[in-house]
Amino acid sequence: LAYGVLASLRVDAYARLEPLAPAYTLKKRSGDLVAMMMADIETLEVYFAHTIVPAMVMLLLSSAILAMLSSLAWPVALLLVPFLILIIGLPFLGRYWGDPLAHRVHGQRGLVNAHMVDSIQGMRELVSFGRGRARADEIHAGSVELGALQARNGRLSSAVGGGTEMVLVFGGLAVLSTAAGLAVGGIIERYQIPLIVVLSFSVL
Repeated sequence: LAYGVLASLRVDAYARLEPLAPAYTLKKRSGDLVAMMMADIETLEVYFAHTIVPAMVMLLLSSAILAMLSSLAWPVALLLVPFLILIIGLPFLGRYWGDPLAHRVHGQRGLVNAHMVDSIQGMRELVSFGRGRARADEIHAGSVELGALQARNGRLSSAVGGGTEMVLVFGGLAVLSTAAGLAVGGIIERYQIPLIVVLSFSVL
């Protein structure tokens, strides 16, 4: 379904672009147009194939498991709520902090793509006018800047991922200690501890 949507979007984008030519296309860099038609649309696959469905499944499963945990040991289910809020909220915070940087990466990638495509298409003119070295230096400088921006974006993504892993670890320790305390207090049976831990990690 996701790849079918991408194919439709690509055809749609071209159908809307064609009536605007040549005036619109002359104002745009060819690399930007290529990136829009291919890379940008391909990026949507992450949303359609790896975001919507997993989010729906996670919501349904988490609700069912929390209800089951509430019947077994309601303090554990209550304990999980702040950890779930953190796990859900961290990616949104990452998007809030990372979107401006992602836009810069996108713009710089379009610039590098434009230089590469235009240079290949105009190779004869560049050689004829002795501009080959100058254009190579431009591509090198643009690529270095793109790499630096991508590295910053990668560090931010890693920080969000690391924060999520830390929440999972501390959540698991909190669940285990709480379940052990409930068992010692006689609120739950000892044999229920593994079940509660497994269910809790299924939610997290």
